[in-house]
Amino acid sequence: MEWETYFQKRILDRGYDYYFDDRVEDLRINSNRIKAVVNGTDFYHVEIKLNGNKIIGMSCDCPYALDGHNCKHMAAVLYEWQLRVTHPEIDSLQLVEDASEEDVRSFLIQVLDDNPNLVETFKQYTQNEFSLTTMIDDLEGVCDSYSNGYHYIDYEFSRDFCDNYEDAVDKWLDVLKKRDQYSLAFRFLLKAYEVFYKLDIEDNGGETVALSVIIISQWANIIMCMDDLERLEAFVELGQYLNSMRDYYDSQKIIEIFFDCLSGKEFLKLKLDLVKKQLDYIESHDDIFNRGYAIEGFAKKYLELLKKNKASKKEISAVYKKYWEYIPIRMDCVYTCINNKEYDKALDYIDECIDFEYENQDRMKFKINLK
Repeated sequence: MEWETYFQKRILDRGYDYYFDDRVEDLRINSNRIKAVVNGTDFYHVEIKLNGNKIIGMSCDCPYALDGHNCKHMAAVLYEWQLRVTHPEIDSLQLVEDASEEDVRSFLIQVLDDNPNLVETFKQYTQNEFSLTTMIDDLEGVCDSYSNGYHYIDYEFSRDFCDNYEDAVDKWLDVLKKRDQYSLAFRFLLKAYEVFYKLDIEDNGGETVALSVIIISQWANIIMCMDDLERLEAFVELGQYLNSMRDYYDSQKIIEIFFDCLSGKEFLKLKLDLVKKQLDYIESHDDIFNRGYAIEGFAKKYLELLKKNKASKKEISAVYKKYWEYIPIRMDCVYTCINNKEYDKALDYIDECIDFEYENQDRMKFKINLK
């Protein structure tokens, strides 16, 4: 079809995979427009304008398309449209039921021989058990194909790598979700994040940040599918893993996802212990990236959980004193006094906040003068 020339081959291949996996939903076709939703990392809305059977415009709200590229979601929709145009109202189930087992087997072998990229998909679809090692080996294979042997990926290849890594993660997650293997999917994502962050990627376009956000969103989807026991087991496993995460912004996001899911009072102590453990770890390691930001975030969460656990005023005051340099902690102290109608005390703390800020400014000016 002529429309295939609008796409890079790798994008076409990914689009075909999405089409093949039935990710195109809510397809609506009229004389001059195609609209559909594609179930990818998120639900993306695709619109294609037609003049007869000629494409005159395409749009999708995924990040890749918003950068001005023709994306895999567009390609998936066009494959679906092509099927509808060339084979209207095909009852595939009836076709298979009418065929003999020998015919189906022969046809499948021929399709796999003609389309090597479908062999792995078929293996995944028919395999009953999955080894975490096998899945991670697949991800590391993607990394090896782009790195130079030293876990380094040049800027020139960063976008393609992130796209392929995302596709590899999606591929395995789809298989695991179809089999309701959510605990294994969770462990797979832990490892997928770990493998990804071992790499040194030149990504001036922000590809690695986007990929980490995607992995975290996948975590959220998996956690929401778990039952309470699976979530609790995953939460405990997460606590053992968090310190190996390189970006504490990501670890805070994942913890928030779990906290939203484990909302019962019986989980408060467990949450408090986890946050305190993280806070202690960060404070004891000076080499952590964005350490101040991480301490601020976890101190704020720790204070919040202490209050929910009905900690004593002495415990709360100790947190205020220890983490006073962080604005959210100072603001919490002031607002707590206001909520308790301790207005004089609130004013005193506001004065302390102002004094603290002036001291910091003077300290910064002193450092600048020294330079």
